[in-house]
Amino acid sequence: MGIAYDPVHISFGRRDCFGYLSVIRENERETLYICTLHAGANMPSFTQPPRRGRLFPVKLVRNGEDLPYTVEGNTDVLKLNFEGGSGAVSIQKDGVIRILVSGADLILEPKLDVHEVAKDRNDGSWELALFTPKCLFCPVRGTMDVRFSYDVHTSTPGETGFTFRPDDSGIADAAIHLYISNGLRLEQYPSFEAVSQEYQQAFQEFLARMPILPEAYEKGRILAAYLVWTHIMEIDGTEVIFMNKGIHRAAFSWQQAYQAMAQYRNPELAWKLIAAMFRFQDDYGMLPDCVDDVKKSFSGTKPPLQGLALIFLFQYTDFSFVPLREYRAVYDGISRLVFWWMSYRDTLHVGIPQYDAPDESGWDDSSMFRKGAPVATPDLSTYMILAMDALAVMAHRLNSFYEEREWKRRSSEMKDKMIEWFREGNDLVPRLGMEREKVYCGSAALFVPLLLGDRLPTEIRDHLTDVMMEEGGWLTPFGLAGERLDSEDYRERGGWLSGPVLGPAQLLACLGLLFSGKKQEAHRIVKRYADALLRSEFAMVMSAETGKDVSEFRWGSRYPNRMSWTGMVFLVLGSLLLDEKDHPS
Repeated sequence: MGIAYDPVHISFGRRDCFGYLSVIRENERETLYICTLHAGANMPSFTQPPRRGRLFPVKLVRNGEDLPYTVEGNTDVLKLNFEGGSGAVSIQKDGVIRILVSGADLILEPKLDVHEVAKDRNDGSWELALFTPKCLFCPVRGTMDVRFSYDVHTSTPGETGFTFRPDDSGIADAAIHLYISNGLRLEQYPSFEAVSQEYQQAFQEFLARMPILPEAYEKGRILAAYLVWTHIMEIDGTEVIFMNKGIHRAAFSWQQAYQAMAQYRNPELAWKLIAAMFRFQDDYGMLPDCVDDVKKSFSGTKPPLQGLALIFLFQYTDFSFVPLREYRAVYDGISRLVFWWMSYRDTLHVGIPQYDAPDESGWDDSSMFRKGAPVATPDLSTYMILAMDALAVMAHRLNSFYEEREWKRRSSEMKDKMIEWFREGNDLVPRLGMEREKVYCGSAALFVPLLLGDRLPTEIRDHLTDVMMEEGGWLTPFGLAGERLDSEDYRERGGWLSGPVLGPAQLLACLGLLFSGKKQEAHRIVKRYADALLRSEFAMVMSAETGKDVSEFRWGSRYPNRMSWTGMVFLVLGSLLLDEKDHPS
């Protein structure tokens, strides 16, 4: 038995498959859409608005009348329920979408733009040539009728529809291929039952290597793993994990490092994720902000989280299975990334890097930027120190002992400089631009330096822990607020770190507590956050006042907006800190 979920929020998909299915619920009626993560399907066209990934709806008809239906999301199979019949959806390992319907005709009616055409392949299948992607429609059981016309003078297609009618036993089984250039009908399609069984087995194999959580959180563990699994995509031969299937339909550079931490029981995949973005690194050493199947965006970047991820993963694996040449390539990539930050983001030439824009911090609306940018912040220096620490470990394996000593020296030097530069009493305060003006703020990003553990002075660690654990300050019944509740910059329904309870912020703060020997405090936060997350069905951002999902305030409800990022946070923190036997209340 799979785990049920709301298909409006969570899509049905599978690993390395750009096609997925998503539900829009309007006027008390649900409509299932066949969708794609191909970036070209998110672009405006000649006469149609951007498809935003939605290719066409699934329509059920009996005796010429539309049948309303409801959709049951489940990690095993997607189910369609309607009066007098039923339907099911699964996805083959080659990405072919299968829809099985009993008791109705299945109709797929895409809205076509100029120059888009449907073509008879003369083998019982039809190809639909959208700008991106192409689709191939094939009846597996039953028959398929096609409605299509085309005005060659204006290059305009007429109304188009593909109707799958049941066979003598009342079953219609449709196969829909999605691809960029060429696709062919299979000589023989596996039965729907075989497809569904293989789909479930593939997910179970992935799930078996996910972090283990207490039994009370097993359903959450399965759903979190499903969120991650269904967002793994291949770009230019490299597996990456997309953020979500809403407006953030891309793989962001620092999120691959986050995701690697959730794979600590699957070190082969963890290494792939650490290495992934360095295949897109530019000649200067900069990593792209994000990538998809069309573009690599260097308009900005994200923090160098790879060091933290490796320091975390070294507790579980030495990556001895990685060939030295590949290990060296990632070592060189992280080295170049560190040098890029110190060359292009240290405009004061003081050995402390800064963010040139809020988005580069990963916290687009953080109050660290309340006075503008560029801003030098303690969290960025912390990531840099951890990157140098990881490079020292890697240099040792590569027998580069001088480089090992040099990275240790640079790490220690930056740690001392960070404390000198940012310290005010027992606080670490960001500094603004050339003026070096202190930026006093209530951002939860100020807790990131706890990741340095006992290398921070004891009084700073204790102070940061005390203010973090103050009830009604940052600490809420649902986890840590992104902004202190009494701050003038607090926003209940902000996007990221301006107020809501945000998954990655919980991860960084709680790992910092853990590294600083504050395990009991970390458990208290994780318990609250995990319980709230399950109640909201993995909302990325929750109100710090009510614990309710506030994602739709920022991003709308017309997307499956649950994020793989949130799933990995739950898996890491839950597996490390949710065992009540280890952390009695």
